[in-house]
Amino acid sequence: MLMHDEKGNPKLVNAFSEKNINDIRESVLAIKDRGVGLDYFVNKFRTLTKLPETIVKEEVLVDELFNSVCKIMKVELENVALEQDIQKEGLQIQIDQALIEQVLINLLANSLTAMENITKPKLILRSFEEGNNILIQVIDNGVGIPDEKLTDIFIPFYSTKEKGSGIGLSLAKQIMSLHGGSISVQSNIGNETIFTLKF
Repeated sequence: MLMHDEKGNPKLVNAFSEKNINDIRESVLAIKDRGVGLDYFVNKFRTLTKLPETIVKEEVLVDELFNSVCKIMKVELENVALEQDIQKEGLQIQIDQALIEQVLINLLANSLTAMENITKPKLILRSFEEGNNILIQVIDNGVGIPDEKLTDIFIPFYSTKEKGSGIGLSLAKQIMSLHGGSISVQSNIGNETIFTLKF
């Protein structure tokens, strides 16, 4: 850069001082991090938009559904007291099994995170009839969810976990919508959290 000294004589000055170089380096790193963040965001957004517009339902035994999910998550569930509570033998539900398995896996994963520091972690997979509906519940004795966050947890990219993606529950809500059903949550801090799928 061409500048002038106090006598008006031209002199060359190195514009890239150590401070400037550090500022540029930090800016480049910030841009890089932002790029990684945007890439992560785009990939997660794609997950939300990959769901089919229509689904193929079939009659599935609830106990077979539960057993399949527990088999998939066998390693993660090793140190958890797990109970399956099905209202009656032979209870069936009309679903796209692969999609509902994904919902249950997401819910179980959330429960496991909530129970990380619990001395005796316990999970219950429950299903029962209520009028013309069949309900499936995932119940844990984890830390719980504060009341002020309960209304936000199904919003895409919102997460109560430090490193959570905020995808699991919003995806579950979309899948339940495809089934013409709903998902809801009740939580008692430090005692119990219940996610309910209503078909």
